[in-house]
Amino acid sequence: MATSSQYGIRNTIYRIRKPRSSPTSPRGSFQKYLKIANYNFQTCLPAGMVLNSYRISTLSTTSHLHVQLRAYTQHMFTVLNQFFLFLTFLGNYSLVWLCLAMIAAHRQRNHATRLLTGTATAVILSFLATEALKFTFHMQRPSYYLLNSGFCPTDFSFPSGHTATSFAAGLVLSHLDPKRRWFYLILATLIAYSRIYLHCHRPIDIIGGFIVGAIISAIVLKTLRTKRATLAKQHKTH
Repeated sequence: MATSSQYGIRNTIYRIRKPRSSPTSPRGSFQKYLKIANYNFQTCLPAGMVLNSYRISTLSTTSHLHVQLRAYTQHMFTVLNQFFLFLTFLGNYSLVWLCLAMIAAHRQRNHATRLLTGTATAVILSFLATEALKFTFHMQRPSYYLLNSGFCPTDFSFPSGHTATSFAAGLVLSHLDPKRRWFYLILATLIAYSRIYLHCHRPIDIIGGFIVGAIISAIVLKTLRTKRATLAKQHKTH
């Protein structure tokens, strides 16, 4: 028969371990288990000590692992965020492609004019084409429906201007400077993916931008070949 002191201990433990959430929730069920385990501590001391020591060690280990995992994931996400922000910054205004064209032109002085004019023309035409298509389709960006972090533009989404200009310039440079072809293509792909990663574009926007860039680069390269053939004919004539 339980004594008055045991009833007092039991009531005190119940007040301390009273669940704050509904009994059907996982937190409520776990709190209910804690109340039963502490109640058994009065009638079966060894079993109660084992249960409580196991509970404390499990919770402390889980909490420690959770803290480590959260710190690691936060660090990784911070690194990835900075990496893709840097890539999307490179694609802004296509400055990186113009700089790469100037570097390639310095290395290949015989094709300097073709490299510079081809890259600049591809960038300008792809920009104008994407702006016209954006005002035609009027597709909102994903950041319009999410919490905008400030680095996504507020204009329309389809097609991706970064992707169009990157692939237009990258394909032109990869054709005129074949030794560094994979570098140009990988850089264009990373810049395009950064727009998805940052929630500035959908995959369909990237596909549309790639198609626009491929068409513009084909037009520019064909124009350069035609102009080169015409100049060669004129040179032979004279």
